[in-house]
Amino acid sequence: MGIGLKRNNISNSDKYERISLFVTGIFLGLVFSKGGNPVIFADRISPPANFYEFIFQPYPFEWFYWILGVVALINLFKIKWSLAPRNIWALLPLFWFMWQVISSINTVDSRLTSLTLPHFFACILCYFIGFFRSKDFLSYSYDLYAGIFLGFLWVLGNGIEQHFGGLETIRQNYEQSLQSFSPEQRSLLDTYEFRVKIMSNRIFSTFIYPNAFAGGLLLLAPTMFYLLYKNNKNRRLSLKFLSYVILGLSLFCLYWSGSKAGLIVIALTIVLLLFKNWNLPKKYKVLATLVLIILVGCVFAIKYADYFHRGAKSLGARFDYWRAATEITIQHPFLGTGPGTFSIPYRNIKKPESEMAKLAHNDYIQQASDSGIPGMVLYTGFIIWVLNRGFRLGFQNKELLPIFIGLFAWSIHSFFEFHLYIPALAYLAFAFAGVLASFSYDKKINEQVK
Repeated sequence: MGIGLKRNNISNSDKYERISLFVTGIFLGLVFSKGGNPVIFADRISPPANFYEFIFQPYPFEWFYWILGVVALINLFKIKWSLAPRNIWALLPLFWFMWQVISSINTVDSRLTSLTLPHFFACILCYFIGFFRSKDFLSYSYDLYAGIFLGFLWVLGNGIEQHFGGLETIRQNYEQSLQSFSPEQRSLLDTYEFRVKIMSNRIFSTFIYPNAFAGGLLLLAPTMFYLLYKNNKNRRLSLKFLSYVILGLSLFCLYWSGSKAGLIVIALTIVLLLFKNWNLPKKYKVLATLVLIILVGCVFAIKYADYFHRGAKSLGARFDYWRAATEITIQHPFLGTGPGTFSIPYRNIKKPESEMAKLAHNDYIQQASDSGIPGMVLYTGFIIWVLNRGFRLGFQNKELLPIFIGLFAWSIHSFFEFHLYIPALAYLAFAFAGVLASFSYDKKINEQVK
């Protein structure tokens, strides 16, 4: 009887383990596919009114918070407290969030800050989920990654569908469909920015605009490729072929998104891989890098010749955002203007010819304007520390490398975008950061993965 009870307990424990991983993966995949809007628009997203909207429309942020609460509670019972952070650097995200709370005392817009703080807290929860479940992330178990993979496929499929006629369909149905939306949804969709977006041929999938979609591809495509490639235990040609198909379609969608910064990030990532992974003399690495830079420059010049001919307006607008964020930081160097509030002071100091922006299109400099220099130092320091650890260890462990590459590309792309403020991007990025942070100093985890 004792043996039977023991076996039953082990079986129940194994079931709970698989359920906890499955629920965690479903949540991350759901957020990636349904959370592509900035957090400052959270109060404009209405719950789905019918089955069609439930399938195709974004979800309210409150849904994500409630589901994440359940996910965190389920994972709480699987935490090995012996692996708790003992390195002060691994606690930087927590210190950063505490500073966001302090900064909120001085906010210039309580509504925007009240929308942003819960999102940042959710990022911290995802970080610690990644930290404590790093072994499961690095084992590439389908129990965990099934939900993430399905979310990625949904996003990828939407992007491909838009390129092959979906955008034209959106344009044709836009005016007729607008009248059927609720006032809240209409206020979100019937804007100048949205009209410009759908008139362009750049695909955006389920995200607010093309560059955010590009950020999602940069973050997750390397891991999704390796998920299929690694789990091809029998070396089945079909699964190996599928992994390359997913990677190829991701690159096509990145190209169709028209993200100029995405092309630059891809080039930087290749340079990183060349220098770290190729067993070649340094002079050949330098030569290969120069050739790559020239090729990327030529492709960039040809692809976006018309863009530069028209004056590179979006790049010029970004310079104005960054200039304004710097001015705001100088005026509020210690506490900033409050989390998520860049648009409030920017409205008063922007150049007349510049487009109005809700976010600074640079996560690092917005941290300075929103929460002062301490907020920027804590956030940027955390990103640098995690990437440094990933760079040192990622090339020693093939399981860690795809996660590091994705986070590296995401963090570089964040110099030009607002990925920190989009749940679809931020939650997975913080979870991956938690994996890198845990792996970086815990030798037991290293041994278990190897």
